[in-house]
Amino acid sequence: MKKTLLFLILIVFGPCLHRAMATDIDPAENTLYLAPTADLVDGTATITMMLKNQFEVHAYSVDIYLPEALSEAGFDIKVSTARKTDGHALHWARQADGAYRVIWYASDDVPFTGNDGAVATITLQGVAAGSYNIRLEKIDLSDGYNDLVSGYATSSTVSVAPPTYDTNCNLQVLPFLITESMVEAETPVLLTTNKALIKVEYDLVLPESLITNEAYWHTLALSSRKYKITEEVTDGVVHVVVERKNTYTIAAGEAVTMIRLGMLYDELIGQGPQAVIVKNIRLTDTESQTIHVAPYTTYFIQDVYQRSMANEWGTICLPYATQSGADVQLYSLSGVNETEGYLSLSPVATLAANTPGLFRTASATAIFPVVTAGEAETAEMRVPTDVTDWTIAATYFDRTLDPASATLSGVDIYYLAGDLMWHANEAFNIKSFRSWFEVPAGAVTAVSRLRLATDEGAHTGLDVVEQEDGTVKVYYDLQGRKASQSERGIYITNSKKIYKK
Repeated sequence: MKKTLLFLILIVFGPCLHRAMATDIDPAENTLYLAPTADLVDGTATITMMLKNQFEVHAYSVDIYLPEALSEAGFDIKVSTARKTDGHALHWARQADGAYRVIWYASDDVPFTGNDGAVATITLQGVAAGSYNIRLEKIDLSDGYNDLVSGYATSSTVSVAPPTYDTNCNLQVLPFLITESMVEAETPVLLTTNKALIKVEYDLVLPESLITNEAYWHTLALSSRKYKITEEVTDGVVHVVVERKNTYTIAAGEAVTMIRLGMLYDELIGQGPQAVIVKNIRLTDTESQTIHVAPYTTYFIQDVYQRSMANEWGTICLPYATQSGADVQLYSLSGVNETEGYLSLSPVATLAANTPGLFRTASATAIFPVVTAGEAETAEMRVPTDVTDWTIAATYFDRTLDPASATLSGVDIYYLAGDLMWHANEAFNIKSFRSWFEVPAGAVTAVSRLRLATDEGAHTGLDVVEQEDGTVKVYYDLQGRKASQSERGIYITNSKKIYKK
């Protein structure tokens, strides 16, 4: 403790008390520096500060100067666990000249382990990809009694870019079914990897109705003897860290944590499947190398998914198998009549999990019971239909589809609106658990709209109205109903909104 107090006195009272650097200490080999690359996820850069040392370091201080391009970035720094032992503490404060002064010390006189590696993690929020020159000045390294390196300065060029994801590693949160008789439910967070690990770190995004009340959720280590777990909630996101104890390693395929939820049914029933996102996944292997894993999404599956209906037809895709009932009939695409401009649909008894489809109902609320709970997919789903070249796609997230985007180039898109399938000629929004059709560009005549027809031959929509030039010109109001356009207001025609004065 005496060593620590001495170091803090040296820092507080400034350069006038700094000892001269020992002549046998090479500051270039005993210094702080930054890793040359930093990961950028959702606008947040994670920069690693390293320490290399030839003597025992019990404390350090440094002033970090960010370039002007990062002057407005949100700054934070925390102790890295790579070379940390119990009793280490870190404090930082913004200085008058804009620098971030960081002081680290060992309250129990315990030095850093090892001689080179990470000692702190800097996070900068609101950052764009690029290369940045960051200066480290007034670097002081102390053995607790003396500043063996004092006033040294260095600079590092850090390349900030999105991480490269390892496709052989992943975390999975298994979905489960919430029923009326369930007081609480739990699901394991499974690790899929081909490597042994010493740490698993991820951010857990829970439904807002749960995260606002901590009595509703909890994460725990499956083996308290082998692992320790910490969790921290910031802006509705749970940051979870699972670390090994002693020499245990986290094996491939092992369940590392458990998410436990309580008081579920009354809070969640009727809201539809609730998304649970696991993101910013970082795994540390036994060589202290960081492995980045792509985000993973699953769902807490309720006994029903409900949707309020303004029209007769809808598209659907759920992370569980569902079935047709008295009020809802499910359909699949069975044919396309380009000449008369309609899609033929065949009724189906069940729709498999993660499989896009269509449905028809006369009820104000469409209810989709669970037949078999499945595992939610993380990306968009695309399934071939019985019609050549036609694919049905779906998403579990609210998103914007833009036919002009690179990811959708080369395809024509048809989406459902007002009980008609419209050809997309501009960007449009689509809600979660919906689907749309894709067909290679030019494979069919890109008519502005297609009617829907059941096997019984009953076409939905209204008769085609032709102009003098033979083109289709039908007007609909914002509720998808055919309109005469006799009154002023906003109408839809050929997938575009127009305003009549």
